[in-house]
Amino acid sequence: MSVVAQVVDGVEVNPPVSGSVAPFGKLSNSAIPVLKGTWAQVAKDFSFFQPLDYVEPSFDSTNSVLKIPDTVLELGRKKYALCLVGQFLGNAPKFGLIHVMANKLWGKHGPVGVSPYKTDLFLFQFPNEASLSRALYSSWHIGGTPLFLHKWDSKVQKLEFTASRLPVWVQLSQVPLELQTREGISYLASTVGKPLHMDQDCSKLLRSRINVCMEIDFSKSLIHDLTVIVNDEPCSIGISYPWKPQ
Repeated sequence: MSVVAQVVDGVEVNPPVSGSVAPFGKLSNSAIPVLKGTWAQVAKDFSFFQPLDYVEPSFDSTNSVLKIPDTVLELGRKKYALCLVGQFLGNAPKFGLIHVMANKLWGKHGPVGVSPYKTDLFLFQFPNEASLSRALYSSWHIGGTPLFLHKWDSKVQKLEFTASRLPVWVQLSQVPLELQTREGISYLASTVGKPLHMDQDCSKLLRSRINVCMEIDFSKSLIHDLTVIVNDEPCSIGISYPWKPQ
């Protein structure tokens, strides 16, 4: 029996053969394109293929451990520079709800990508720095469950929460200019809990309010004001908690 090739939209195709399996999955009741040329030439014709390059690998002196150039690692770091890692306090909501709410909360300037990341962690990719900052420097709940966000890095791990010690954002107000440094903020915040990071480099912008993320033991009484001596004069610093556990 002879098989006659057909031309569909300018592409030569073969009629489907019963029981045959097409590349990349089974195509039933449809024509299978005839692939011609080398795989490299074929790949260029399909927009969903991402071309790769051959790079001569470099190993250590024992030829057992592959060495990755810093330039390659830096490209990966830049790709995920606008990513935050999120962890829920308790059981995470359904993934579909997380995706919908992330875009509803932070998607004003573009879509927010969401994907599972390591055990019980989620990766949120933002379209720009403004969207990332809005998410990072505030407290959020999704599906009634508190969500803690921090910047991505290659060493990020799941946080071990306890019933009383939690990472939260704390706001310091009326901080004297002499203390608006990394060292000064660290010194002040240490009276409240364990400082983790602040919302931005204080040396670049002087502000009346400074947001600090820190781990706090909520089984103890919270500090709401702090008196310090600056230039031989007492100064009162306000301490507030935008979100506290019930």
